[in-house]
Order: sequence, then C-alpha cells, then structure tokens
Amino acid sequence: DKIVLLNVFILGTKRHEIELPRGWSEPSSSPEETAIREIKEEIGSEVLSLTSLGTCVADTAWGTGDVYFFIAEIDKIRELQKEENIESYSLYTFNELIQMINQEKIQDGFTLSAITKAISRGFFKNVC
Repeated sequence: DKIVLLNVFILGTKRHEIELPRGWSEPSSSPEETAIREIKEEIGSEVLSLTSLGTCVADTAWGTGDVYFFIAEIDKIRELQKEENIESYSLYTFNELIQMINQEKIQDGFTLSAITKAISRGFFKNVC
C-alpha cells in the first residue's frame, strides 16, 4: 500500500531528485527482465509480482524510443545502490505522493509519467 521513492543525487541536474527506481535495458533483456534486475540492483528487493503499465516516448524531439513502465510488488528493501548516487528511500501513500507533486518536490519526468500510467490503469482508484 506504499510507493517507494528514492532520493538520488543526479549529476545532470546537480541536485537531489525524488524518483521511482528505474534503469536502462541491456540489448538482450526484455523490458520485464530489466525491471526486475533494476529493482534488485537499486533497492535489493525481490519482485513478487510485476504488471505492465504500458509505454511512452521520453522525448519525441530526440526520437529516443519507448520507455516501459511497470508496477511491482516487492518483498522488502535491503540495500541501496550507492554507485548510482541513491542516498535514501522513503515509503509514501498515494495521497502523500500527490501532495509532493503539487509542492513540486517530484519533478522527474519518468516518475511523473509512471504515476500517470498507474492512475490511468486504475491502481489508485480507491484513493482518487
């Protein structure tokens, strides 16, 4: 019933960002395999279930291709991936998440897209 958000220092923006776990795919990996691997690498969790939320194009001006979104049920958070500058994590309710968006504490486009996809697929229908 909680959403994992990471506090990550991003070199590109030179500031801390609050974002969902995510990562890049290997050419030989499916989007599902990538999601499971990234969750394991970034927060040390085992994925109990994984549901596709669909795709979006990250930047149509650059033609960067599809970004795949998933919602995962995990067992527990074990160890954060320090080499990715992940400094901490927090667990939030959906309503807290919406407050953070309204307060502009969450600005990461991938995170905002994933939240929108989850809402559109009815994952938060009991709280909207």
